[in-house]
Amino acid sequence: MAAYDPDRHLIAGPTAFTLRLWRIRCTTVAVVICFGTFVLSVSGVPQSWLTNSMVIAMFISVMFVSTLIGRVASKEWAETRTGYTTLLHGDRTLEQRDPYLGKAIRRPGENYLSREEFLEVLRAAKNDADKRAHERADIRKRKEDVSWNR
Repeated sequence: MAAYDPDRHLIAGPTAFTLRLWRIRCTTVAVVICFGTFVLSVSGVPQSWLTNSMVIAMFISVMFVSTLIGRVASKEWAETRTGYTTLLHGDRTLEQRDPYLGKAIRRPGENYLSREEFLEVLRAAKNDADKRAHERADIRKRKEDVSWNR
């Protein structure tokens, strides 16, 4: 495992935490669509463009969920191999990093953060990321203005 360095970066791409959130949202959509299709089927609604569209949407959402299940597992494994986790209750022997900026938020072996503490870290990281994005946009705009004035 790597030495403790609070400013290390994350593996490229979405973190395991982000992928897991997407998976939960896609699973919720898939369940709602499946339930709606079942209700239409049981209630005797004749086959129409609506029911056909619902069945197609159900298959598409199930494909997304199936893909995300594999991607989450793959990203968790990659993070573990690298020596950290972005999940709230990931491997306790690994360093925990915030899933947006990659800053260390828990040393290896320490107790898990409470849900409230983790959500506060996420809020702060999102605000910091937004602030950095605005600063980068301002710098880019200034560079464009300078090159335009030449």
